[in-house]
Amino acid sequence: PDLVFCEQRFFACGMATGKSRKKAKPSGPKDVWEMIKGQMGNEWDFMWRAGNSATELDAAEARLGVKIPPRVRELMAVHAGAGFPGKNAPEFAAEVTLWPVTLWRLARDDEHARAEGEPTEEERDDIIIGQNIDHEDARYSLLRPAAGTVLSLNTDSGDAEPEGSFEEWLTSVRQDVEALSKQIRDGRGKGGITVDAIVKAHRESLEKLPDAQKSVLLPHWKKVEGEYTEVLTLLVEEPA
Repeated sequence: PDLVFCEQRFFACGMATGKSRKKAKPSGPKDVWEMIKGQMGNEWDFMWRAGNSATELDAAEARLGVKIPPRVRELMAVHAGAGFPGKNAPEFAAEVTLWPVTLWRLARDDEHARAEGEPTEEERDDIIIGQNIDHEDARYSLLRPAAGTVLSLNTDSGDAEPEGSFEEWLTSVRQDVEALSKQIRDGRGKGGITVDAIVKAHRESLEKLPDAQKSVLLPHWKKVEGEYTEVLTLLVEEPA
């Protein structure tokens, strides 16, 4: 199967061991991100983008004409996602889809994301906050600002599934890198996926993006691509 992941709400998914353990729910925004980074594993710390500045958050609000909920602002000020490859991951995981606020845009202005017909009052301010770019059909993460909730939109089916609050979404689904490593290992000599294929496909997806998105996301990937390849290869070669 293409998708390998574990889903644990308010649980830490041990990426190096595949085990789960219950943790106290964090309170401060930095604590939330430390929990998320711990879920992925410390070996992936290099992947996380720096947070957005207050100036960038204010500019996004002015550009969108929408107030970003205070808790969302706090969390985005610490980290602005990571940009993990999304082909062999949960389709809407935050570490895959979440973008910096400089790239956020209104769903009603996007031909793939806008609702059919006139948007309802509830839908009118929906914001595209990220995308799994490694799927042929767009997979968008939407923020509904008034409620502070996230929706996962599959543009192929038109289904928009609620994911809870922005913070719940951030902490709910993690890619099981150990399972992905095993899938790569087990597929050797059988036409299975490879580390190089994952990396190449993600770079090609980034290169196909519109210039505004590519200019932000591609440089980050180029910066981390080599280390991502090394870490994933190490996990494949030396399973826990």
